[in-house]
Amino acid sequence: MGKPILIAFAGNYDSTKEIAQYIAGIITRMGGIVEVKGVEEIRSLAKYDAVIIGSAARMDKLLGKTLRFARRHADELRQKITAYFVTCITMKNNTPENREKATGFLQPLCRIKEPVGLGLFGGKLEYSKIGFLWKAIARQDKTGYMVEGDFRDWAQIKAWAMDIGPRLLDPNFADDTITNRNELIFK
Repeated sequence: MGKPILIAFAGNYDSTKEIAQYIAGIITRMGGIVEVKGVEEIRSLAKYDAVIIGSAARMDKLLGKTLRFARRHADELRQKITAYFVTCITMKNNTPENREKATGFLQPLCRIKEPVGLGLFGGKLEYSKIGFLWKAIARQDKTGYMVEGDFRDWAQIKAWAMDIGPRLLDPNFADDTITNRNELIFK
């Protein structure tokens, strides 16, 4: 029987959830028993061997509900194999500078439990789904940073899931084998 894995996601819209579901489909085909749940739905991690936490980022930080979830379950997370991913507009351009910035968004999670992998993914910005204030800010942006669009790179997401799946599923994989955080980031 496959290993039970939780993908806990946090996003204000559907982009992060869709990525979590896509990753779950890939890892399920590898033999995992994967559940995808919003962080606010989860009461315990006891039945899972591994946990992936995925979060949207806003204003260069993970969503508050992601951090509250991780702090609430910190003791349990320290006993699991973990991986983290972030979805953000920063990663609409996959550059070394943007990867470094997006990796920084995940540092609060890494301080709780060092992961076996980090996924850094572009997000999706739809003006019709964001609140009035965010829409006004986005429309005033002259840099092109907050341009509307879907910046998710599904091939990159698939490659990350294909890379991280075996790390989560292998009963002999020790999550202390990674010594350099740069090894965790799938480029």
